[in-house]
Amino acid sequence: MIELAREEEPQPLLEEVPLAPLATHAVDAARGHWPAVPFTLRIAPEAADLSIPGVPARLSRLLTNLLDNAAKFSPPGAPVELSLNATELTVRDHGPGIAEEDLPYVFDRFYRAEKARALPGSGLGLAMARQIAHAHGAELTAERAPSGGALFRLALPAS
Repeated sequence: MIELAREEEPQPLLEEVPLAPLATHAVDAARGHWPAVPFTLRIAPEAADLSIPGVPARLSRLLTNLLDNAAKFSPPGAPVELSLNATELTVRDHGPGIAEEDLPYVFDRFYRAEKARALPGSGLGLAMARQIAHAHGAELTAERAPSGGALFRLALPAS
């Protein structure tokens, strides 16, 4: 909470963080936290050895926040999909999606869409995810998925 309030990331030591194992770990953990939600993981061959400089715990928090958010809005039995390729990581759910009027605000601190106000959460998870992304030179965006649901894109920093 303190890091989010400061609007900047602490400056710990960076290391090369391999993204495929990080994504695999995040999906495995999400399966444990959300046993009724089927999670799928697709890692493109060109991303198998992809790494970025960063802080593993912070990047893990980013992925956990995205997966938890997707699981929270997924209807029973609908998959949450994490995909990683050479340029981006995406998390997609098959829930109601993000209303057009909410899209500009989903990353604002404490913002809760009207449909989400009855669900658990504080409105900080996506704000924290975007802050972590920016601190790692990445860009996190949200959009309505073409066939329904929400799609979050993490554009990875150029190597």
